[in-house]
Amino acid sequence: MQSSLKSIFILLSVWIHLLSAKPDSLQKYIMIDQFGYHNNDPKIAVIVDPQIGFNAEDSFEPGLIYEVRKWDSDQIVFTDTILQWNKGAVDFTSGDRGWWFDFSKVREDGDYYIFDNEKKVGSYKFKIAADIYKDILKAALRVFYYQRLNDPKEKPYAEDPWTDAAAFMGSGQDSEARYQFDKDNPDLAKDLSGGWMDAGDYNKYVTFARSPIHMLLTAYEQNPECFTDDFNIPESGNGIPDLLDEVKYELEWIKKMQQ
Repeated sequence: MQSSLKSIFILLSVWIHLLSAKPDSLQKYIMIDQFGYHNNDPKIAVIVDPQIGFNAEDSFEPGLIYEVRKWDSDQIVFTDTILQWNKGAVDFTSGDRGWWFDFSKVREDGDYYIFDNEKKVGSYKFKIAADIYKDILKAALRVFYYQRLNDPKEKPYAEDPWTDAAAFMGSGQDSEARYQFDKDNPDLAKDLSGGWMDAGDYNKYVTFARSPIHMLLTAYEQNPECFTDDFNIPESGNGIPDLLDEVKYELEWIKKMQQ
C-alpha cells in the first residue's frame, strides 16, 4: 500500500511539474525578442549588467553556460557559452556591460526560455514559429484603425477598453467645420470628418499623412501576399486587402481637405 501511494505521489509530482514547467526566478536582464523568432532567422539573447544610469544599483553577473529550454517541459534543447561584448566595456549609450547568447541553431516551433544554469534564473517566455509575425503585423496595421477620427470604435472591431462612440461630430466640429476667416457663415461649412489622428492628440494634418501612406503602400507593393482581407476592421471581407482599405480611409479625408 505504501509503495502504491509513493508511486502515485511521484507520478503526480512529475505531472504537476510538466504542467507548470518554467523558471522559478525570472531575470529581466536576460533580454529576448518579445515578439519571438522566425525558425531560420538569427536568434541572439542579450544579457546586461547595469553600470550607469537610473538602474545602476541593479547588478547581474551572469554565469558562463546558458541553455534554451522548452517552456512546458523544461527540456534542454541547446547549450552554449555566452560571449562578452567588447571585453567587458561599458556601452556608452545604455550604461551597461553586455553579453550575447547565440541560439540560432534552435529552429523547431515552440515556446521556450533562456536559462542561466549557474545563477538559476531564466528569461521570459518567447516563441519560435514560421508565422511568428502574422498576428504582430495585424496588430501593427490595426493601429491605424484605432487612429481613425470621427468613426465609432465598436466590437467586434475594437477591443475593451478602447471602444468608444464617434467624436467631434456636429455643429462647429469636424463634420460641420467652419471657414477660419468667416466662422459665422454656415454656407461655408464643410464636412471634414475622417482621417487619422496625427499621434497622441486629436489633430489631423495633410502634410504628415504623406509618410505613413507612402510606407504602407510601399509595404503592400513589396509584399502583397502578407496583407489579406481579414485584419478585423469594418471593411474586412469586402474582397480588398485591408491595408488598401485603411489607406483609402485617409485618402478620402485628404480629398475633403481640398479647397
